[in-house]
Amino acid sequence: MNLTEKIKKWAVIGVIALLALFGLKQCRKVQQKQDGAIVSPILKPTDKGKIIVDPIKRTITTITDKGTTVTSIPDRPVSITEDKNGKITVQSRIWGKELRPYLGVGYDGVGRAHVGVDFFYYKKLDLGTGLGVNMAQPKDTTMNVNLSYNVYSNTSIALSYDNRRNIGVFLKVRF
Repeated sequence: MNLTEKIKKWAVIGVIALLALFGLKQCRKVQQKQDGAIVSPILKPTDKGKIIVDPIKRTITTITDKGTTVTSIPDRPVSITEDKNGKITVQSRIWGKELRPYLGVGYDGVGRAHVGVDFFYYKKLDLGTGLGVNMAQPKDTTMNVNLSYNVYSNTSIALSYDNRRNIGVFLKVRF
């Protein structure tokens, strides 16, 4: 294969990649417009109420003619009921045991990679334990207890206290 054939090959691949990116962008634009219509807080004249579930922000928004209420929900089972009078109730456990592994990165005097497990939750707070590994010196590994707050989807900010009595902060993603 000579140089001109290689250039033609890579040009075709480049054009295909650009067309694919353009197509994905247009598809995303259409989906965002559809999502905006789905989560619109405006009731149609024929609607009595609307319930909007946002799994990323972990909220349920209930819209009725009496007003709007926003309820935070955990990433655990949730029940939504409507009684005979039309009152909507959202029910979920606010605390309990769990076994959720995580990975993270943080700082407690040195940069560390974190791996561990959350074992107790209260609303958006999680209590866990794990290991912090200094990536520059892997033998420099600490054990820690951490308290984290869920900020977005499965991402949390955590404060840790380790076996060397260091206080650290790290960002973690749960599985």
